Amino acid sequence: MAHVGRFGPSGIGITWSLAIEEQFYLTVPVVIRKIRPRNLLTVLLVVIACAPWLRLLLHSSMAYPGLASYVLTPTRADALTLGVLAALLVRNPTFWTWLQSNRSGLWGATGFFFVGLVYMTWQGYDALSYPMTTWGYSWLAAFYTCVLLITVSTTSGLVSRVLQTGWLMRLGTLAYCSYLVHVAFMNALRHPLKAHFPGYPVAAWLAGGILGTALTLTVASLSYKYFEKPLLKRGHECSY
Repeated sequence: MAHVGRFGPSGIGITWSLAIEEQFYLTVPVVIRKIRPRNLLTVLLVVIACAPWLRLLLHSSMAYPGLASYVLTPTRADALTLGVLAALLVRNPTFWTWLQSNRSGLWGATGFFFVGLVYMTWQGYDALSYPMTTWGYSWLAAFYTCVLLITVSTTSGLVSRVLQTGWLMRLGTLAYCSYLVHVAFMNALRHPLKAHFPGYPVAAWLAGGILGTALTLTVASLSYKYFEKPLLKRGHECSY
């Protein structure tokens, strides 16, 4: 994708992110196992700092720097590594105590990064634009890291009640398969609807999206019940 400058067929275009995810799962455990705990924090911070510089470098060395920055694992390593950093920090008793006593500061940081998101939206930066592929991805990652820290450190109140809503938790179990198939299902329904109702393109697009969403959730439910859940059960039977 980075070389030819396109995602390919729309139904499988989203597999770029799954590839990054699998590469992350293969490499990070090795890094954590091989690097001494006292050095791991430094390594994570270096990776987070280097990712935007790498994306900037691609703008002078590749034919399609925007797409390359979007789909390559090293150029998205800052977001992934921020997640690892958050996991490392919340397991540190000193940081956890500090986090519990400085929640207003965490909310303030979240608000700060959210203002940046509003600015990017107002400017109309798309995913492959120069601002997004240089500093924008890192800004997004920092915002969602703050949201993640708020989530894991909240045990009561409105945020906790919302996150523990039954239907929302159920929807979370269907997220992986839904993400994988939703574009293919929506497009498979939208194209024939547009062809049969050429005078109503907006209605056909909307109807295809609604029907595609229903089909996606149905397939994802079956996948979770008969495929993913048995695999998870088998995995949880093992001790590490």
